[in-house]
Amino acid sequence: MEATSKEQVQNKAGAMVACLEFIKLNMKSNSEFGRIANGKRKLKLWKHYGMKVIRISVNVAFWIFIIYNLLF
Repeated sequence: MEATSKEQVQNKAGAMVACLEFIKLNMKSNSEFGRIANGKRKLKLWKHYGMKVIRISVNVAFWIFIIYNLLF
């Protein structure tokens, strides 16, 4: 039983190493996934800050609405 268990663990470890190697190769490639992994398709900075401001504003408005309904 120990031999079978050890063999299964070695097979899983081998599969994990192969998967990691595939990921590394894919990241180095110029394919769509490789460009995403390397950060080539980043948002413009103004879009990033705009989304952050909108998210914070909506969150604050939601809590103000909840507090207003509870108190008044």
